[in-house]
Amino acid sequence: MSALKYSIDKRSLVVTVIYLDNPSYKEWAEMMLDIFQDPDFEPGFSFILDHRLVQTPQSSEYIKNVVDFIEMHGTDFGTCSWAVITNNQATYGMMRMAQELSGEALSQMKAFSDIDEAKRWLSSFR
Repeated sequence: MSALKYSIDKRSLVVTVIYLDNPSYKEWAEMMLDIFQDPDFEPGFSFILDHRLVQTPQSSEYIKNVVDFIEMHGTDFGTCSWAVITNNQATYGMMRMAQELSGEALSQMKAFSDIDEAKRWLSSFR
């Protein structure tokens, strides 16, 4: 069973990634490459990363690999915003580490505990 699933809402220009468990970096990267190939995806779509079902944060090595991937695929992502949904302080801390490591690539990233609040925040960039 995959640790991740995603959906794309073309109307709101948002990709939602639900974390069912902590994925390996390889699994996460393969899912992102699948998203880029999805006919409903376009660069510039925002991302919701929903971590509410996972209680343990990822390792710092995983976060560094994800940041490197995002920076290497900047053209594929386009200019986008990232809303991280979590009910876990450790995951919030890892999100802050990702922001610090990435600089501009994740400058529009914010953590939320409420998904509706996150959606309102993302819509403010449209």
